[in-house]
Amino acid sequence: MPDVKTAQQIAESQYAFGILFVILFLVSITAVAFIFKDLKRENKEREQELKDLVAEQKRESKKREAKLMAHLEGNQCQICMG
Repeated sequence: MPDVKTAQQIAESQYAFGILFVILFLVSITAVAFIFKDLKRENKEREQELKDLVAEQKRESKKREAKLMAHLEGNQCQICMG
């Protein structure tokens, strides 16, 4: 039974809890760093998607504005010739 007694002494030791705490702390820090890095990557992807969407909306808006101006100029010429 010396193995059980030794295991019990180790389990009651403050050093064992200290080591376990340090290991748990390091694992926690690693997990938080991984999550933070993943969130940062995801945010960059979303930001790029938004930038692309805004650029596309601007292009479409300019096309609509050009069509509207052409239509208005055509109407204005018809009124002048009227």
